[in-house]
Amino acid sequence: MDSAQAGQIWQSLRKAIDEIHNKNASVLSFEELYRNAYNLVLHKHGELLYDGVKEAVHEHLETVAAVVAATPDEQLLAVTSTCWSDHQVTMVMVRDILMYMDRTYVAQNKKTAVYDVGLQARAQAAPLLARAAPGRPARPARPARPPFPSPDSRVSQCPRT
Repeated sequence: MDSAQAGQIWQSLRKAIDEIHNKNASVLSFEELYRNAYNLVLHKHGELLYDGVKEAVHEHLETVAAVVAATPDEQLLAVTSTCWSDHQVTMVMVRDILMYMDRTYVAQNKKTAVYDVGLQARAQAAPLLARAAPGRPARPARPARPPFPSPDSRVSQCPRT
C-alpha cells in the first residue's frame, strides 16, 4: 500500500469518525471501518492513523467546547453532562474500530490507547469551557476533573458539530 492509497483510506476513516461524532453511526459499516484501520496498521501506516485520530478528536472537542461556552447558564450543567456522555459513547465506538491499532501499533510504540486519548483530549478542552461567551463574563476556573453525568441529567442533547 502506497502513501496515496493510505491517505485515501485515512480520509474515509476520518469521515466515518466525523459521522460518529455527529451521531450518524447507523449509516456506517463497522466491519469495513475496522478492516480499513487494520490494513493501514498492517501496511505500516499506523502513525498516520494514530495522529489523524488524535487530531480529529481534538478538533471535534474544540467545536463542542465552543458550543458549550455559548450555552445559557441555566442549561450549562445539562448540556455539559450530555456532551460528556456523548463523548464517552463516541470514543467507545472509535476505540472499537481501532482495536487492532490499540493492540499492535499503540502497544509497540508505547502510545496512549485511543479511548484514553479521547479522555485526555476532553481534559485539555476543559479550559475552553471556562472562556466567556459573547456578552457574558468569564466563568471562574474550575478544578480539572471531568463532570460525572447522572441518569436524570440528560435534559438536552449535545449539539452536533
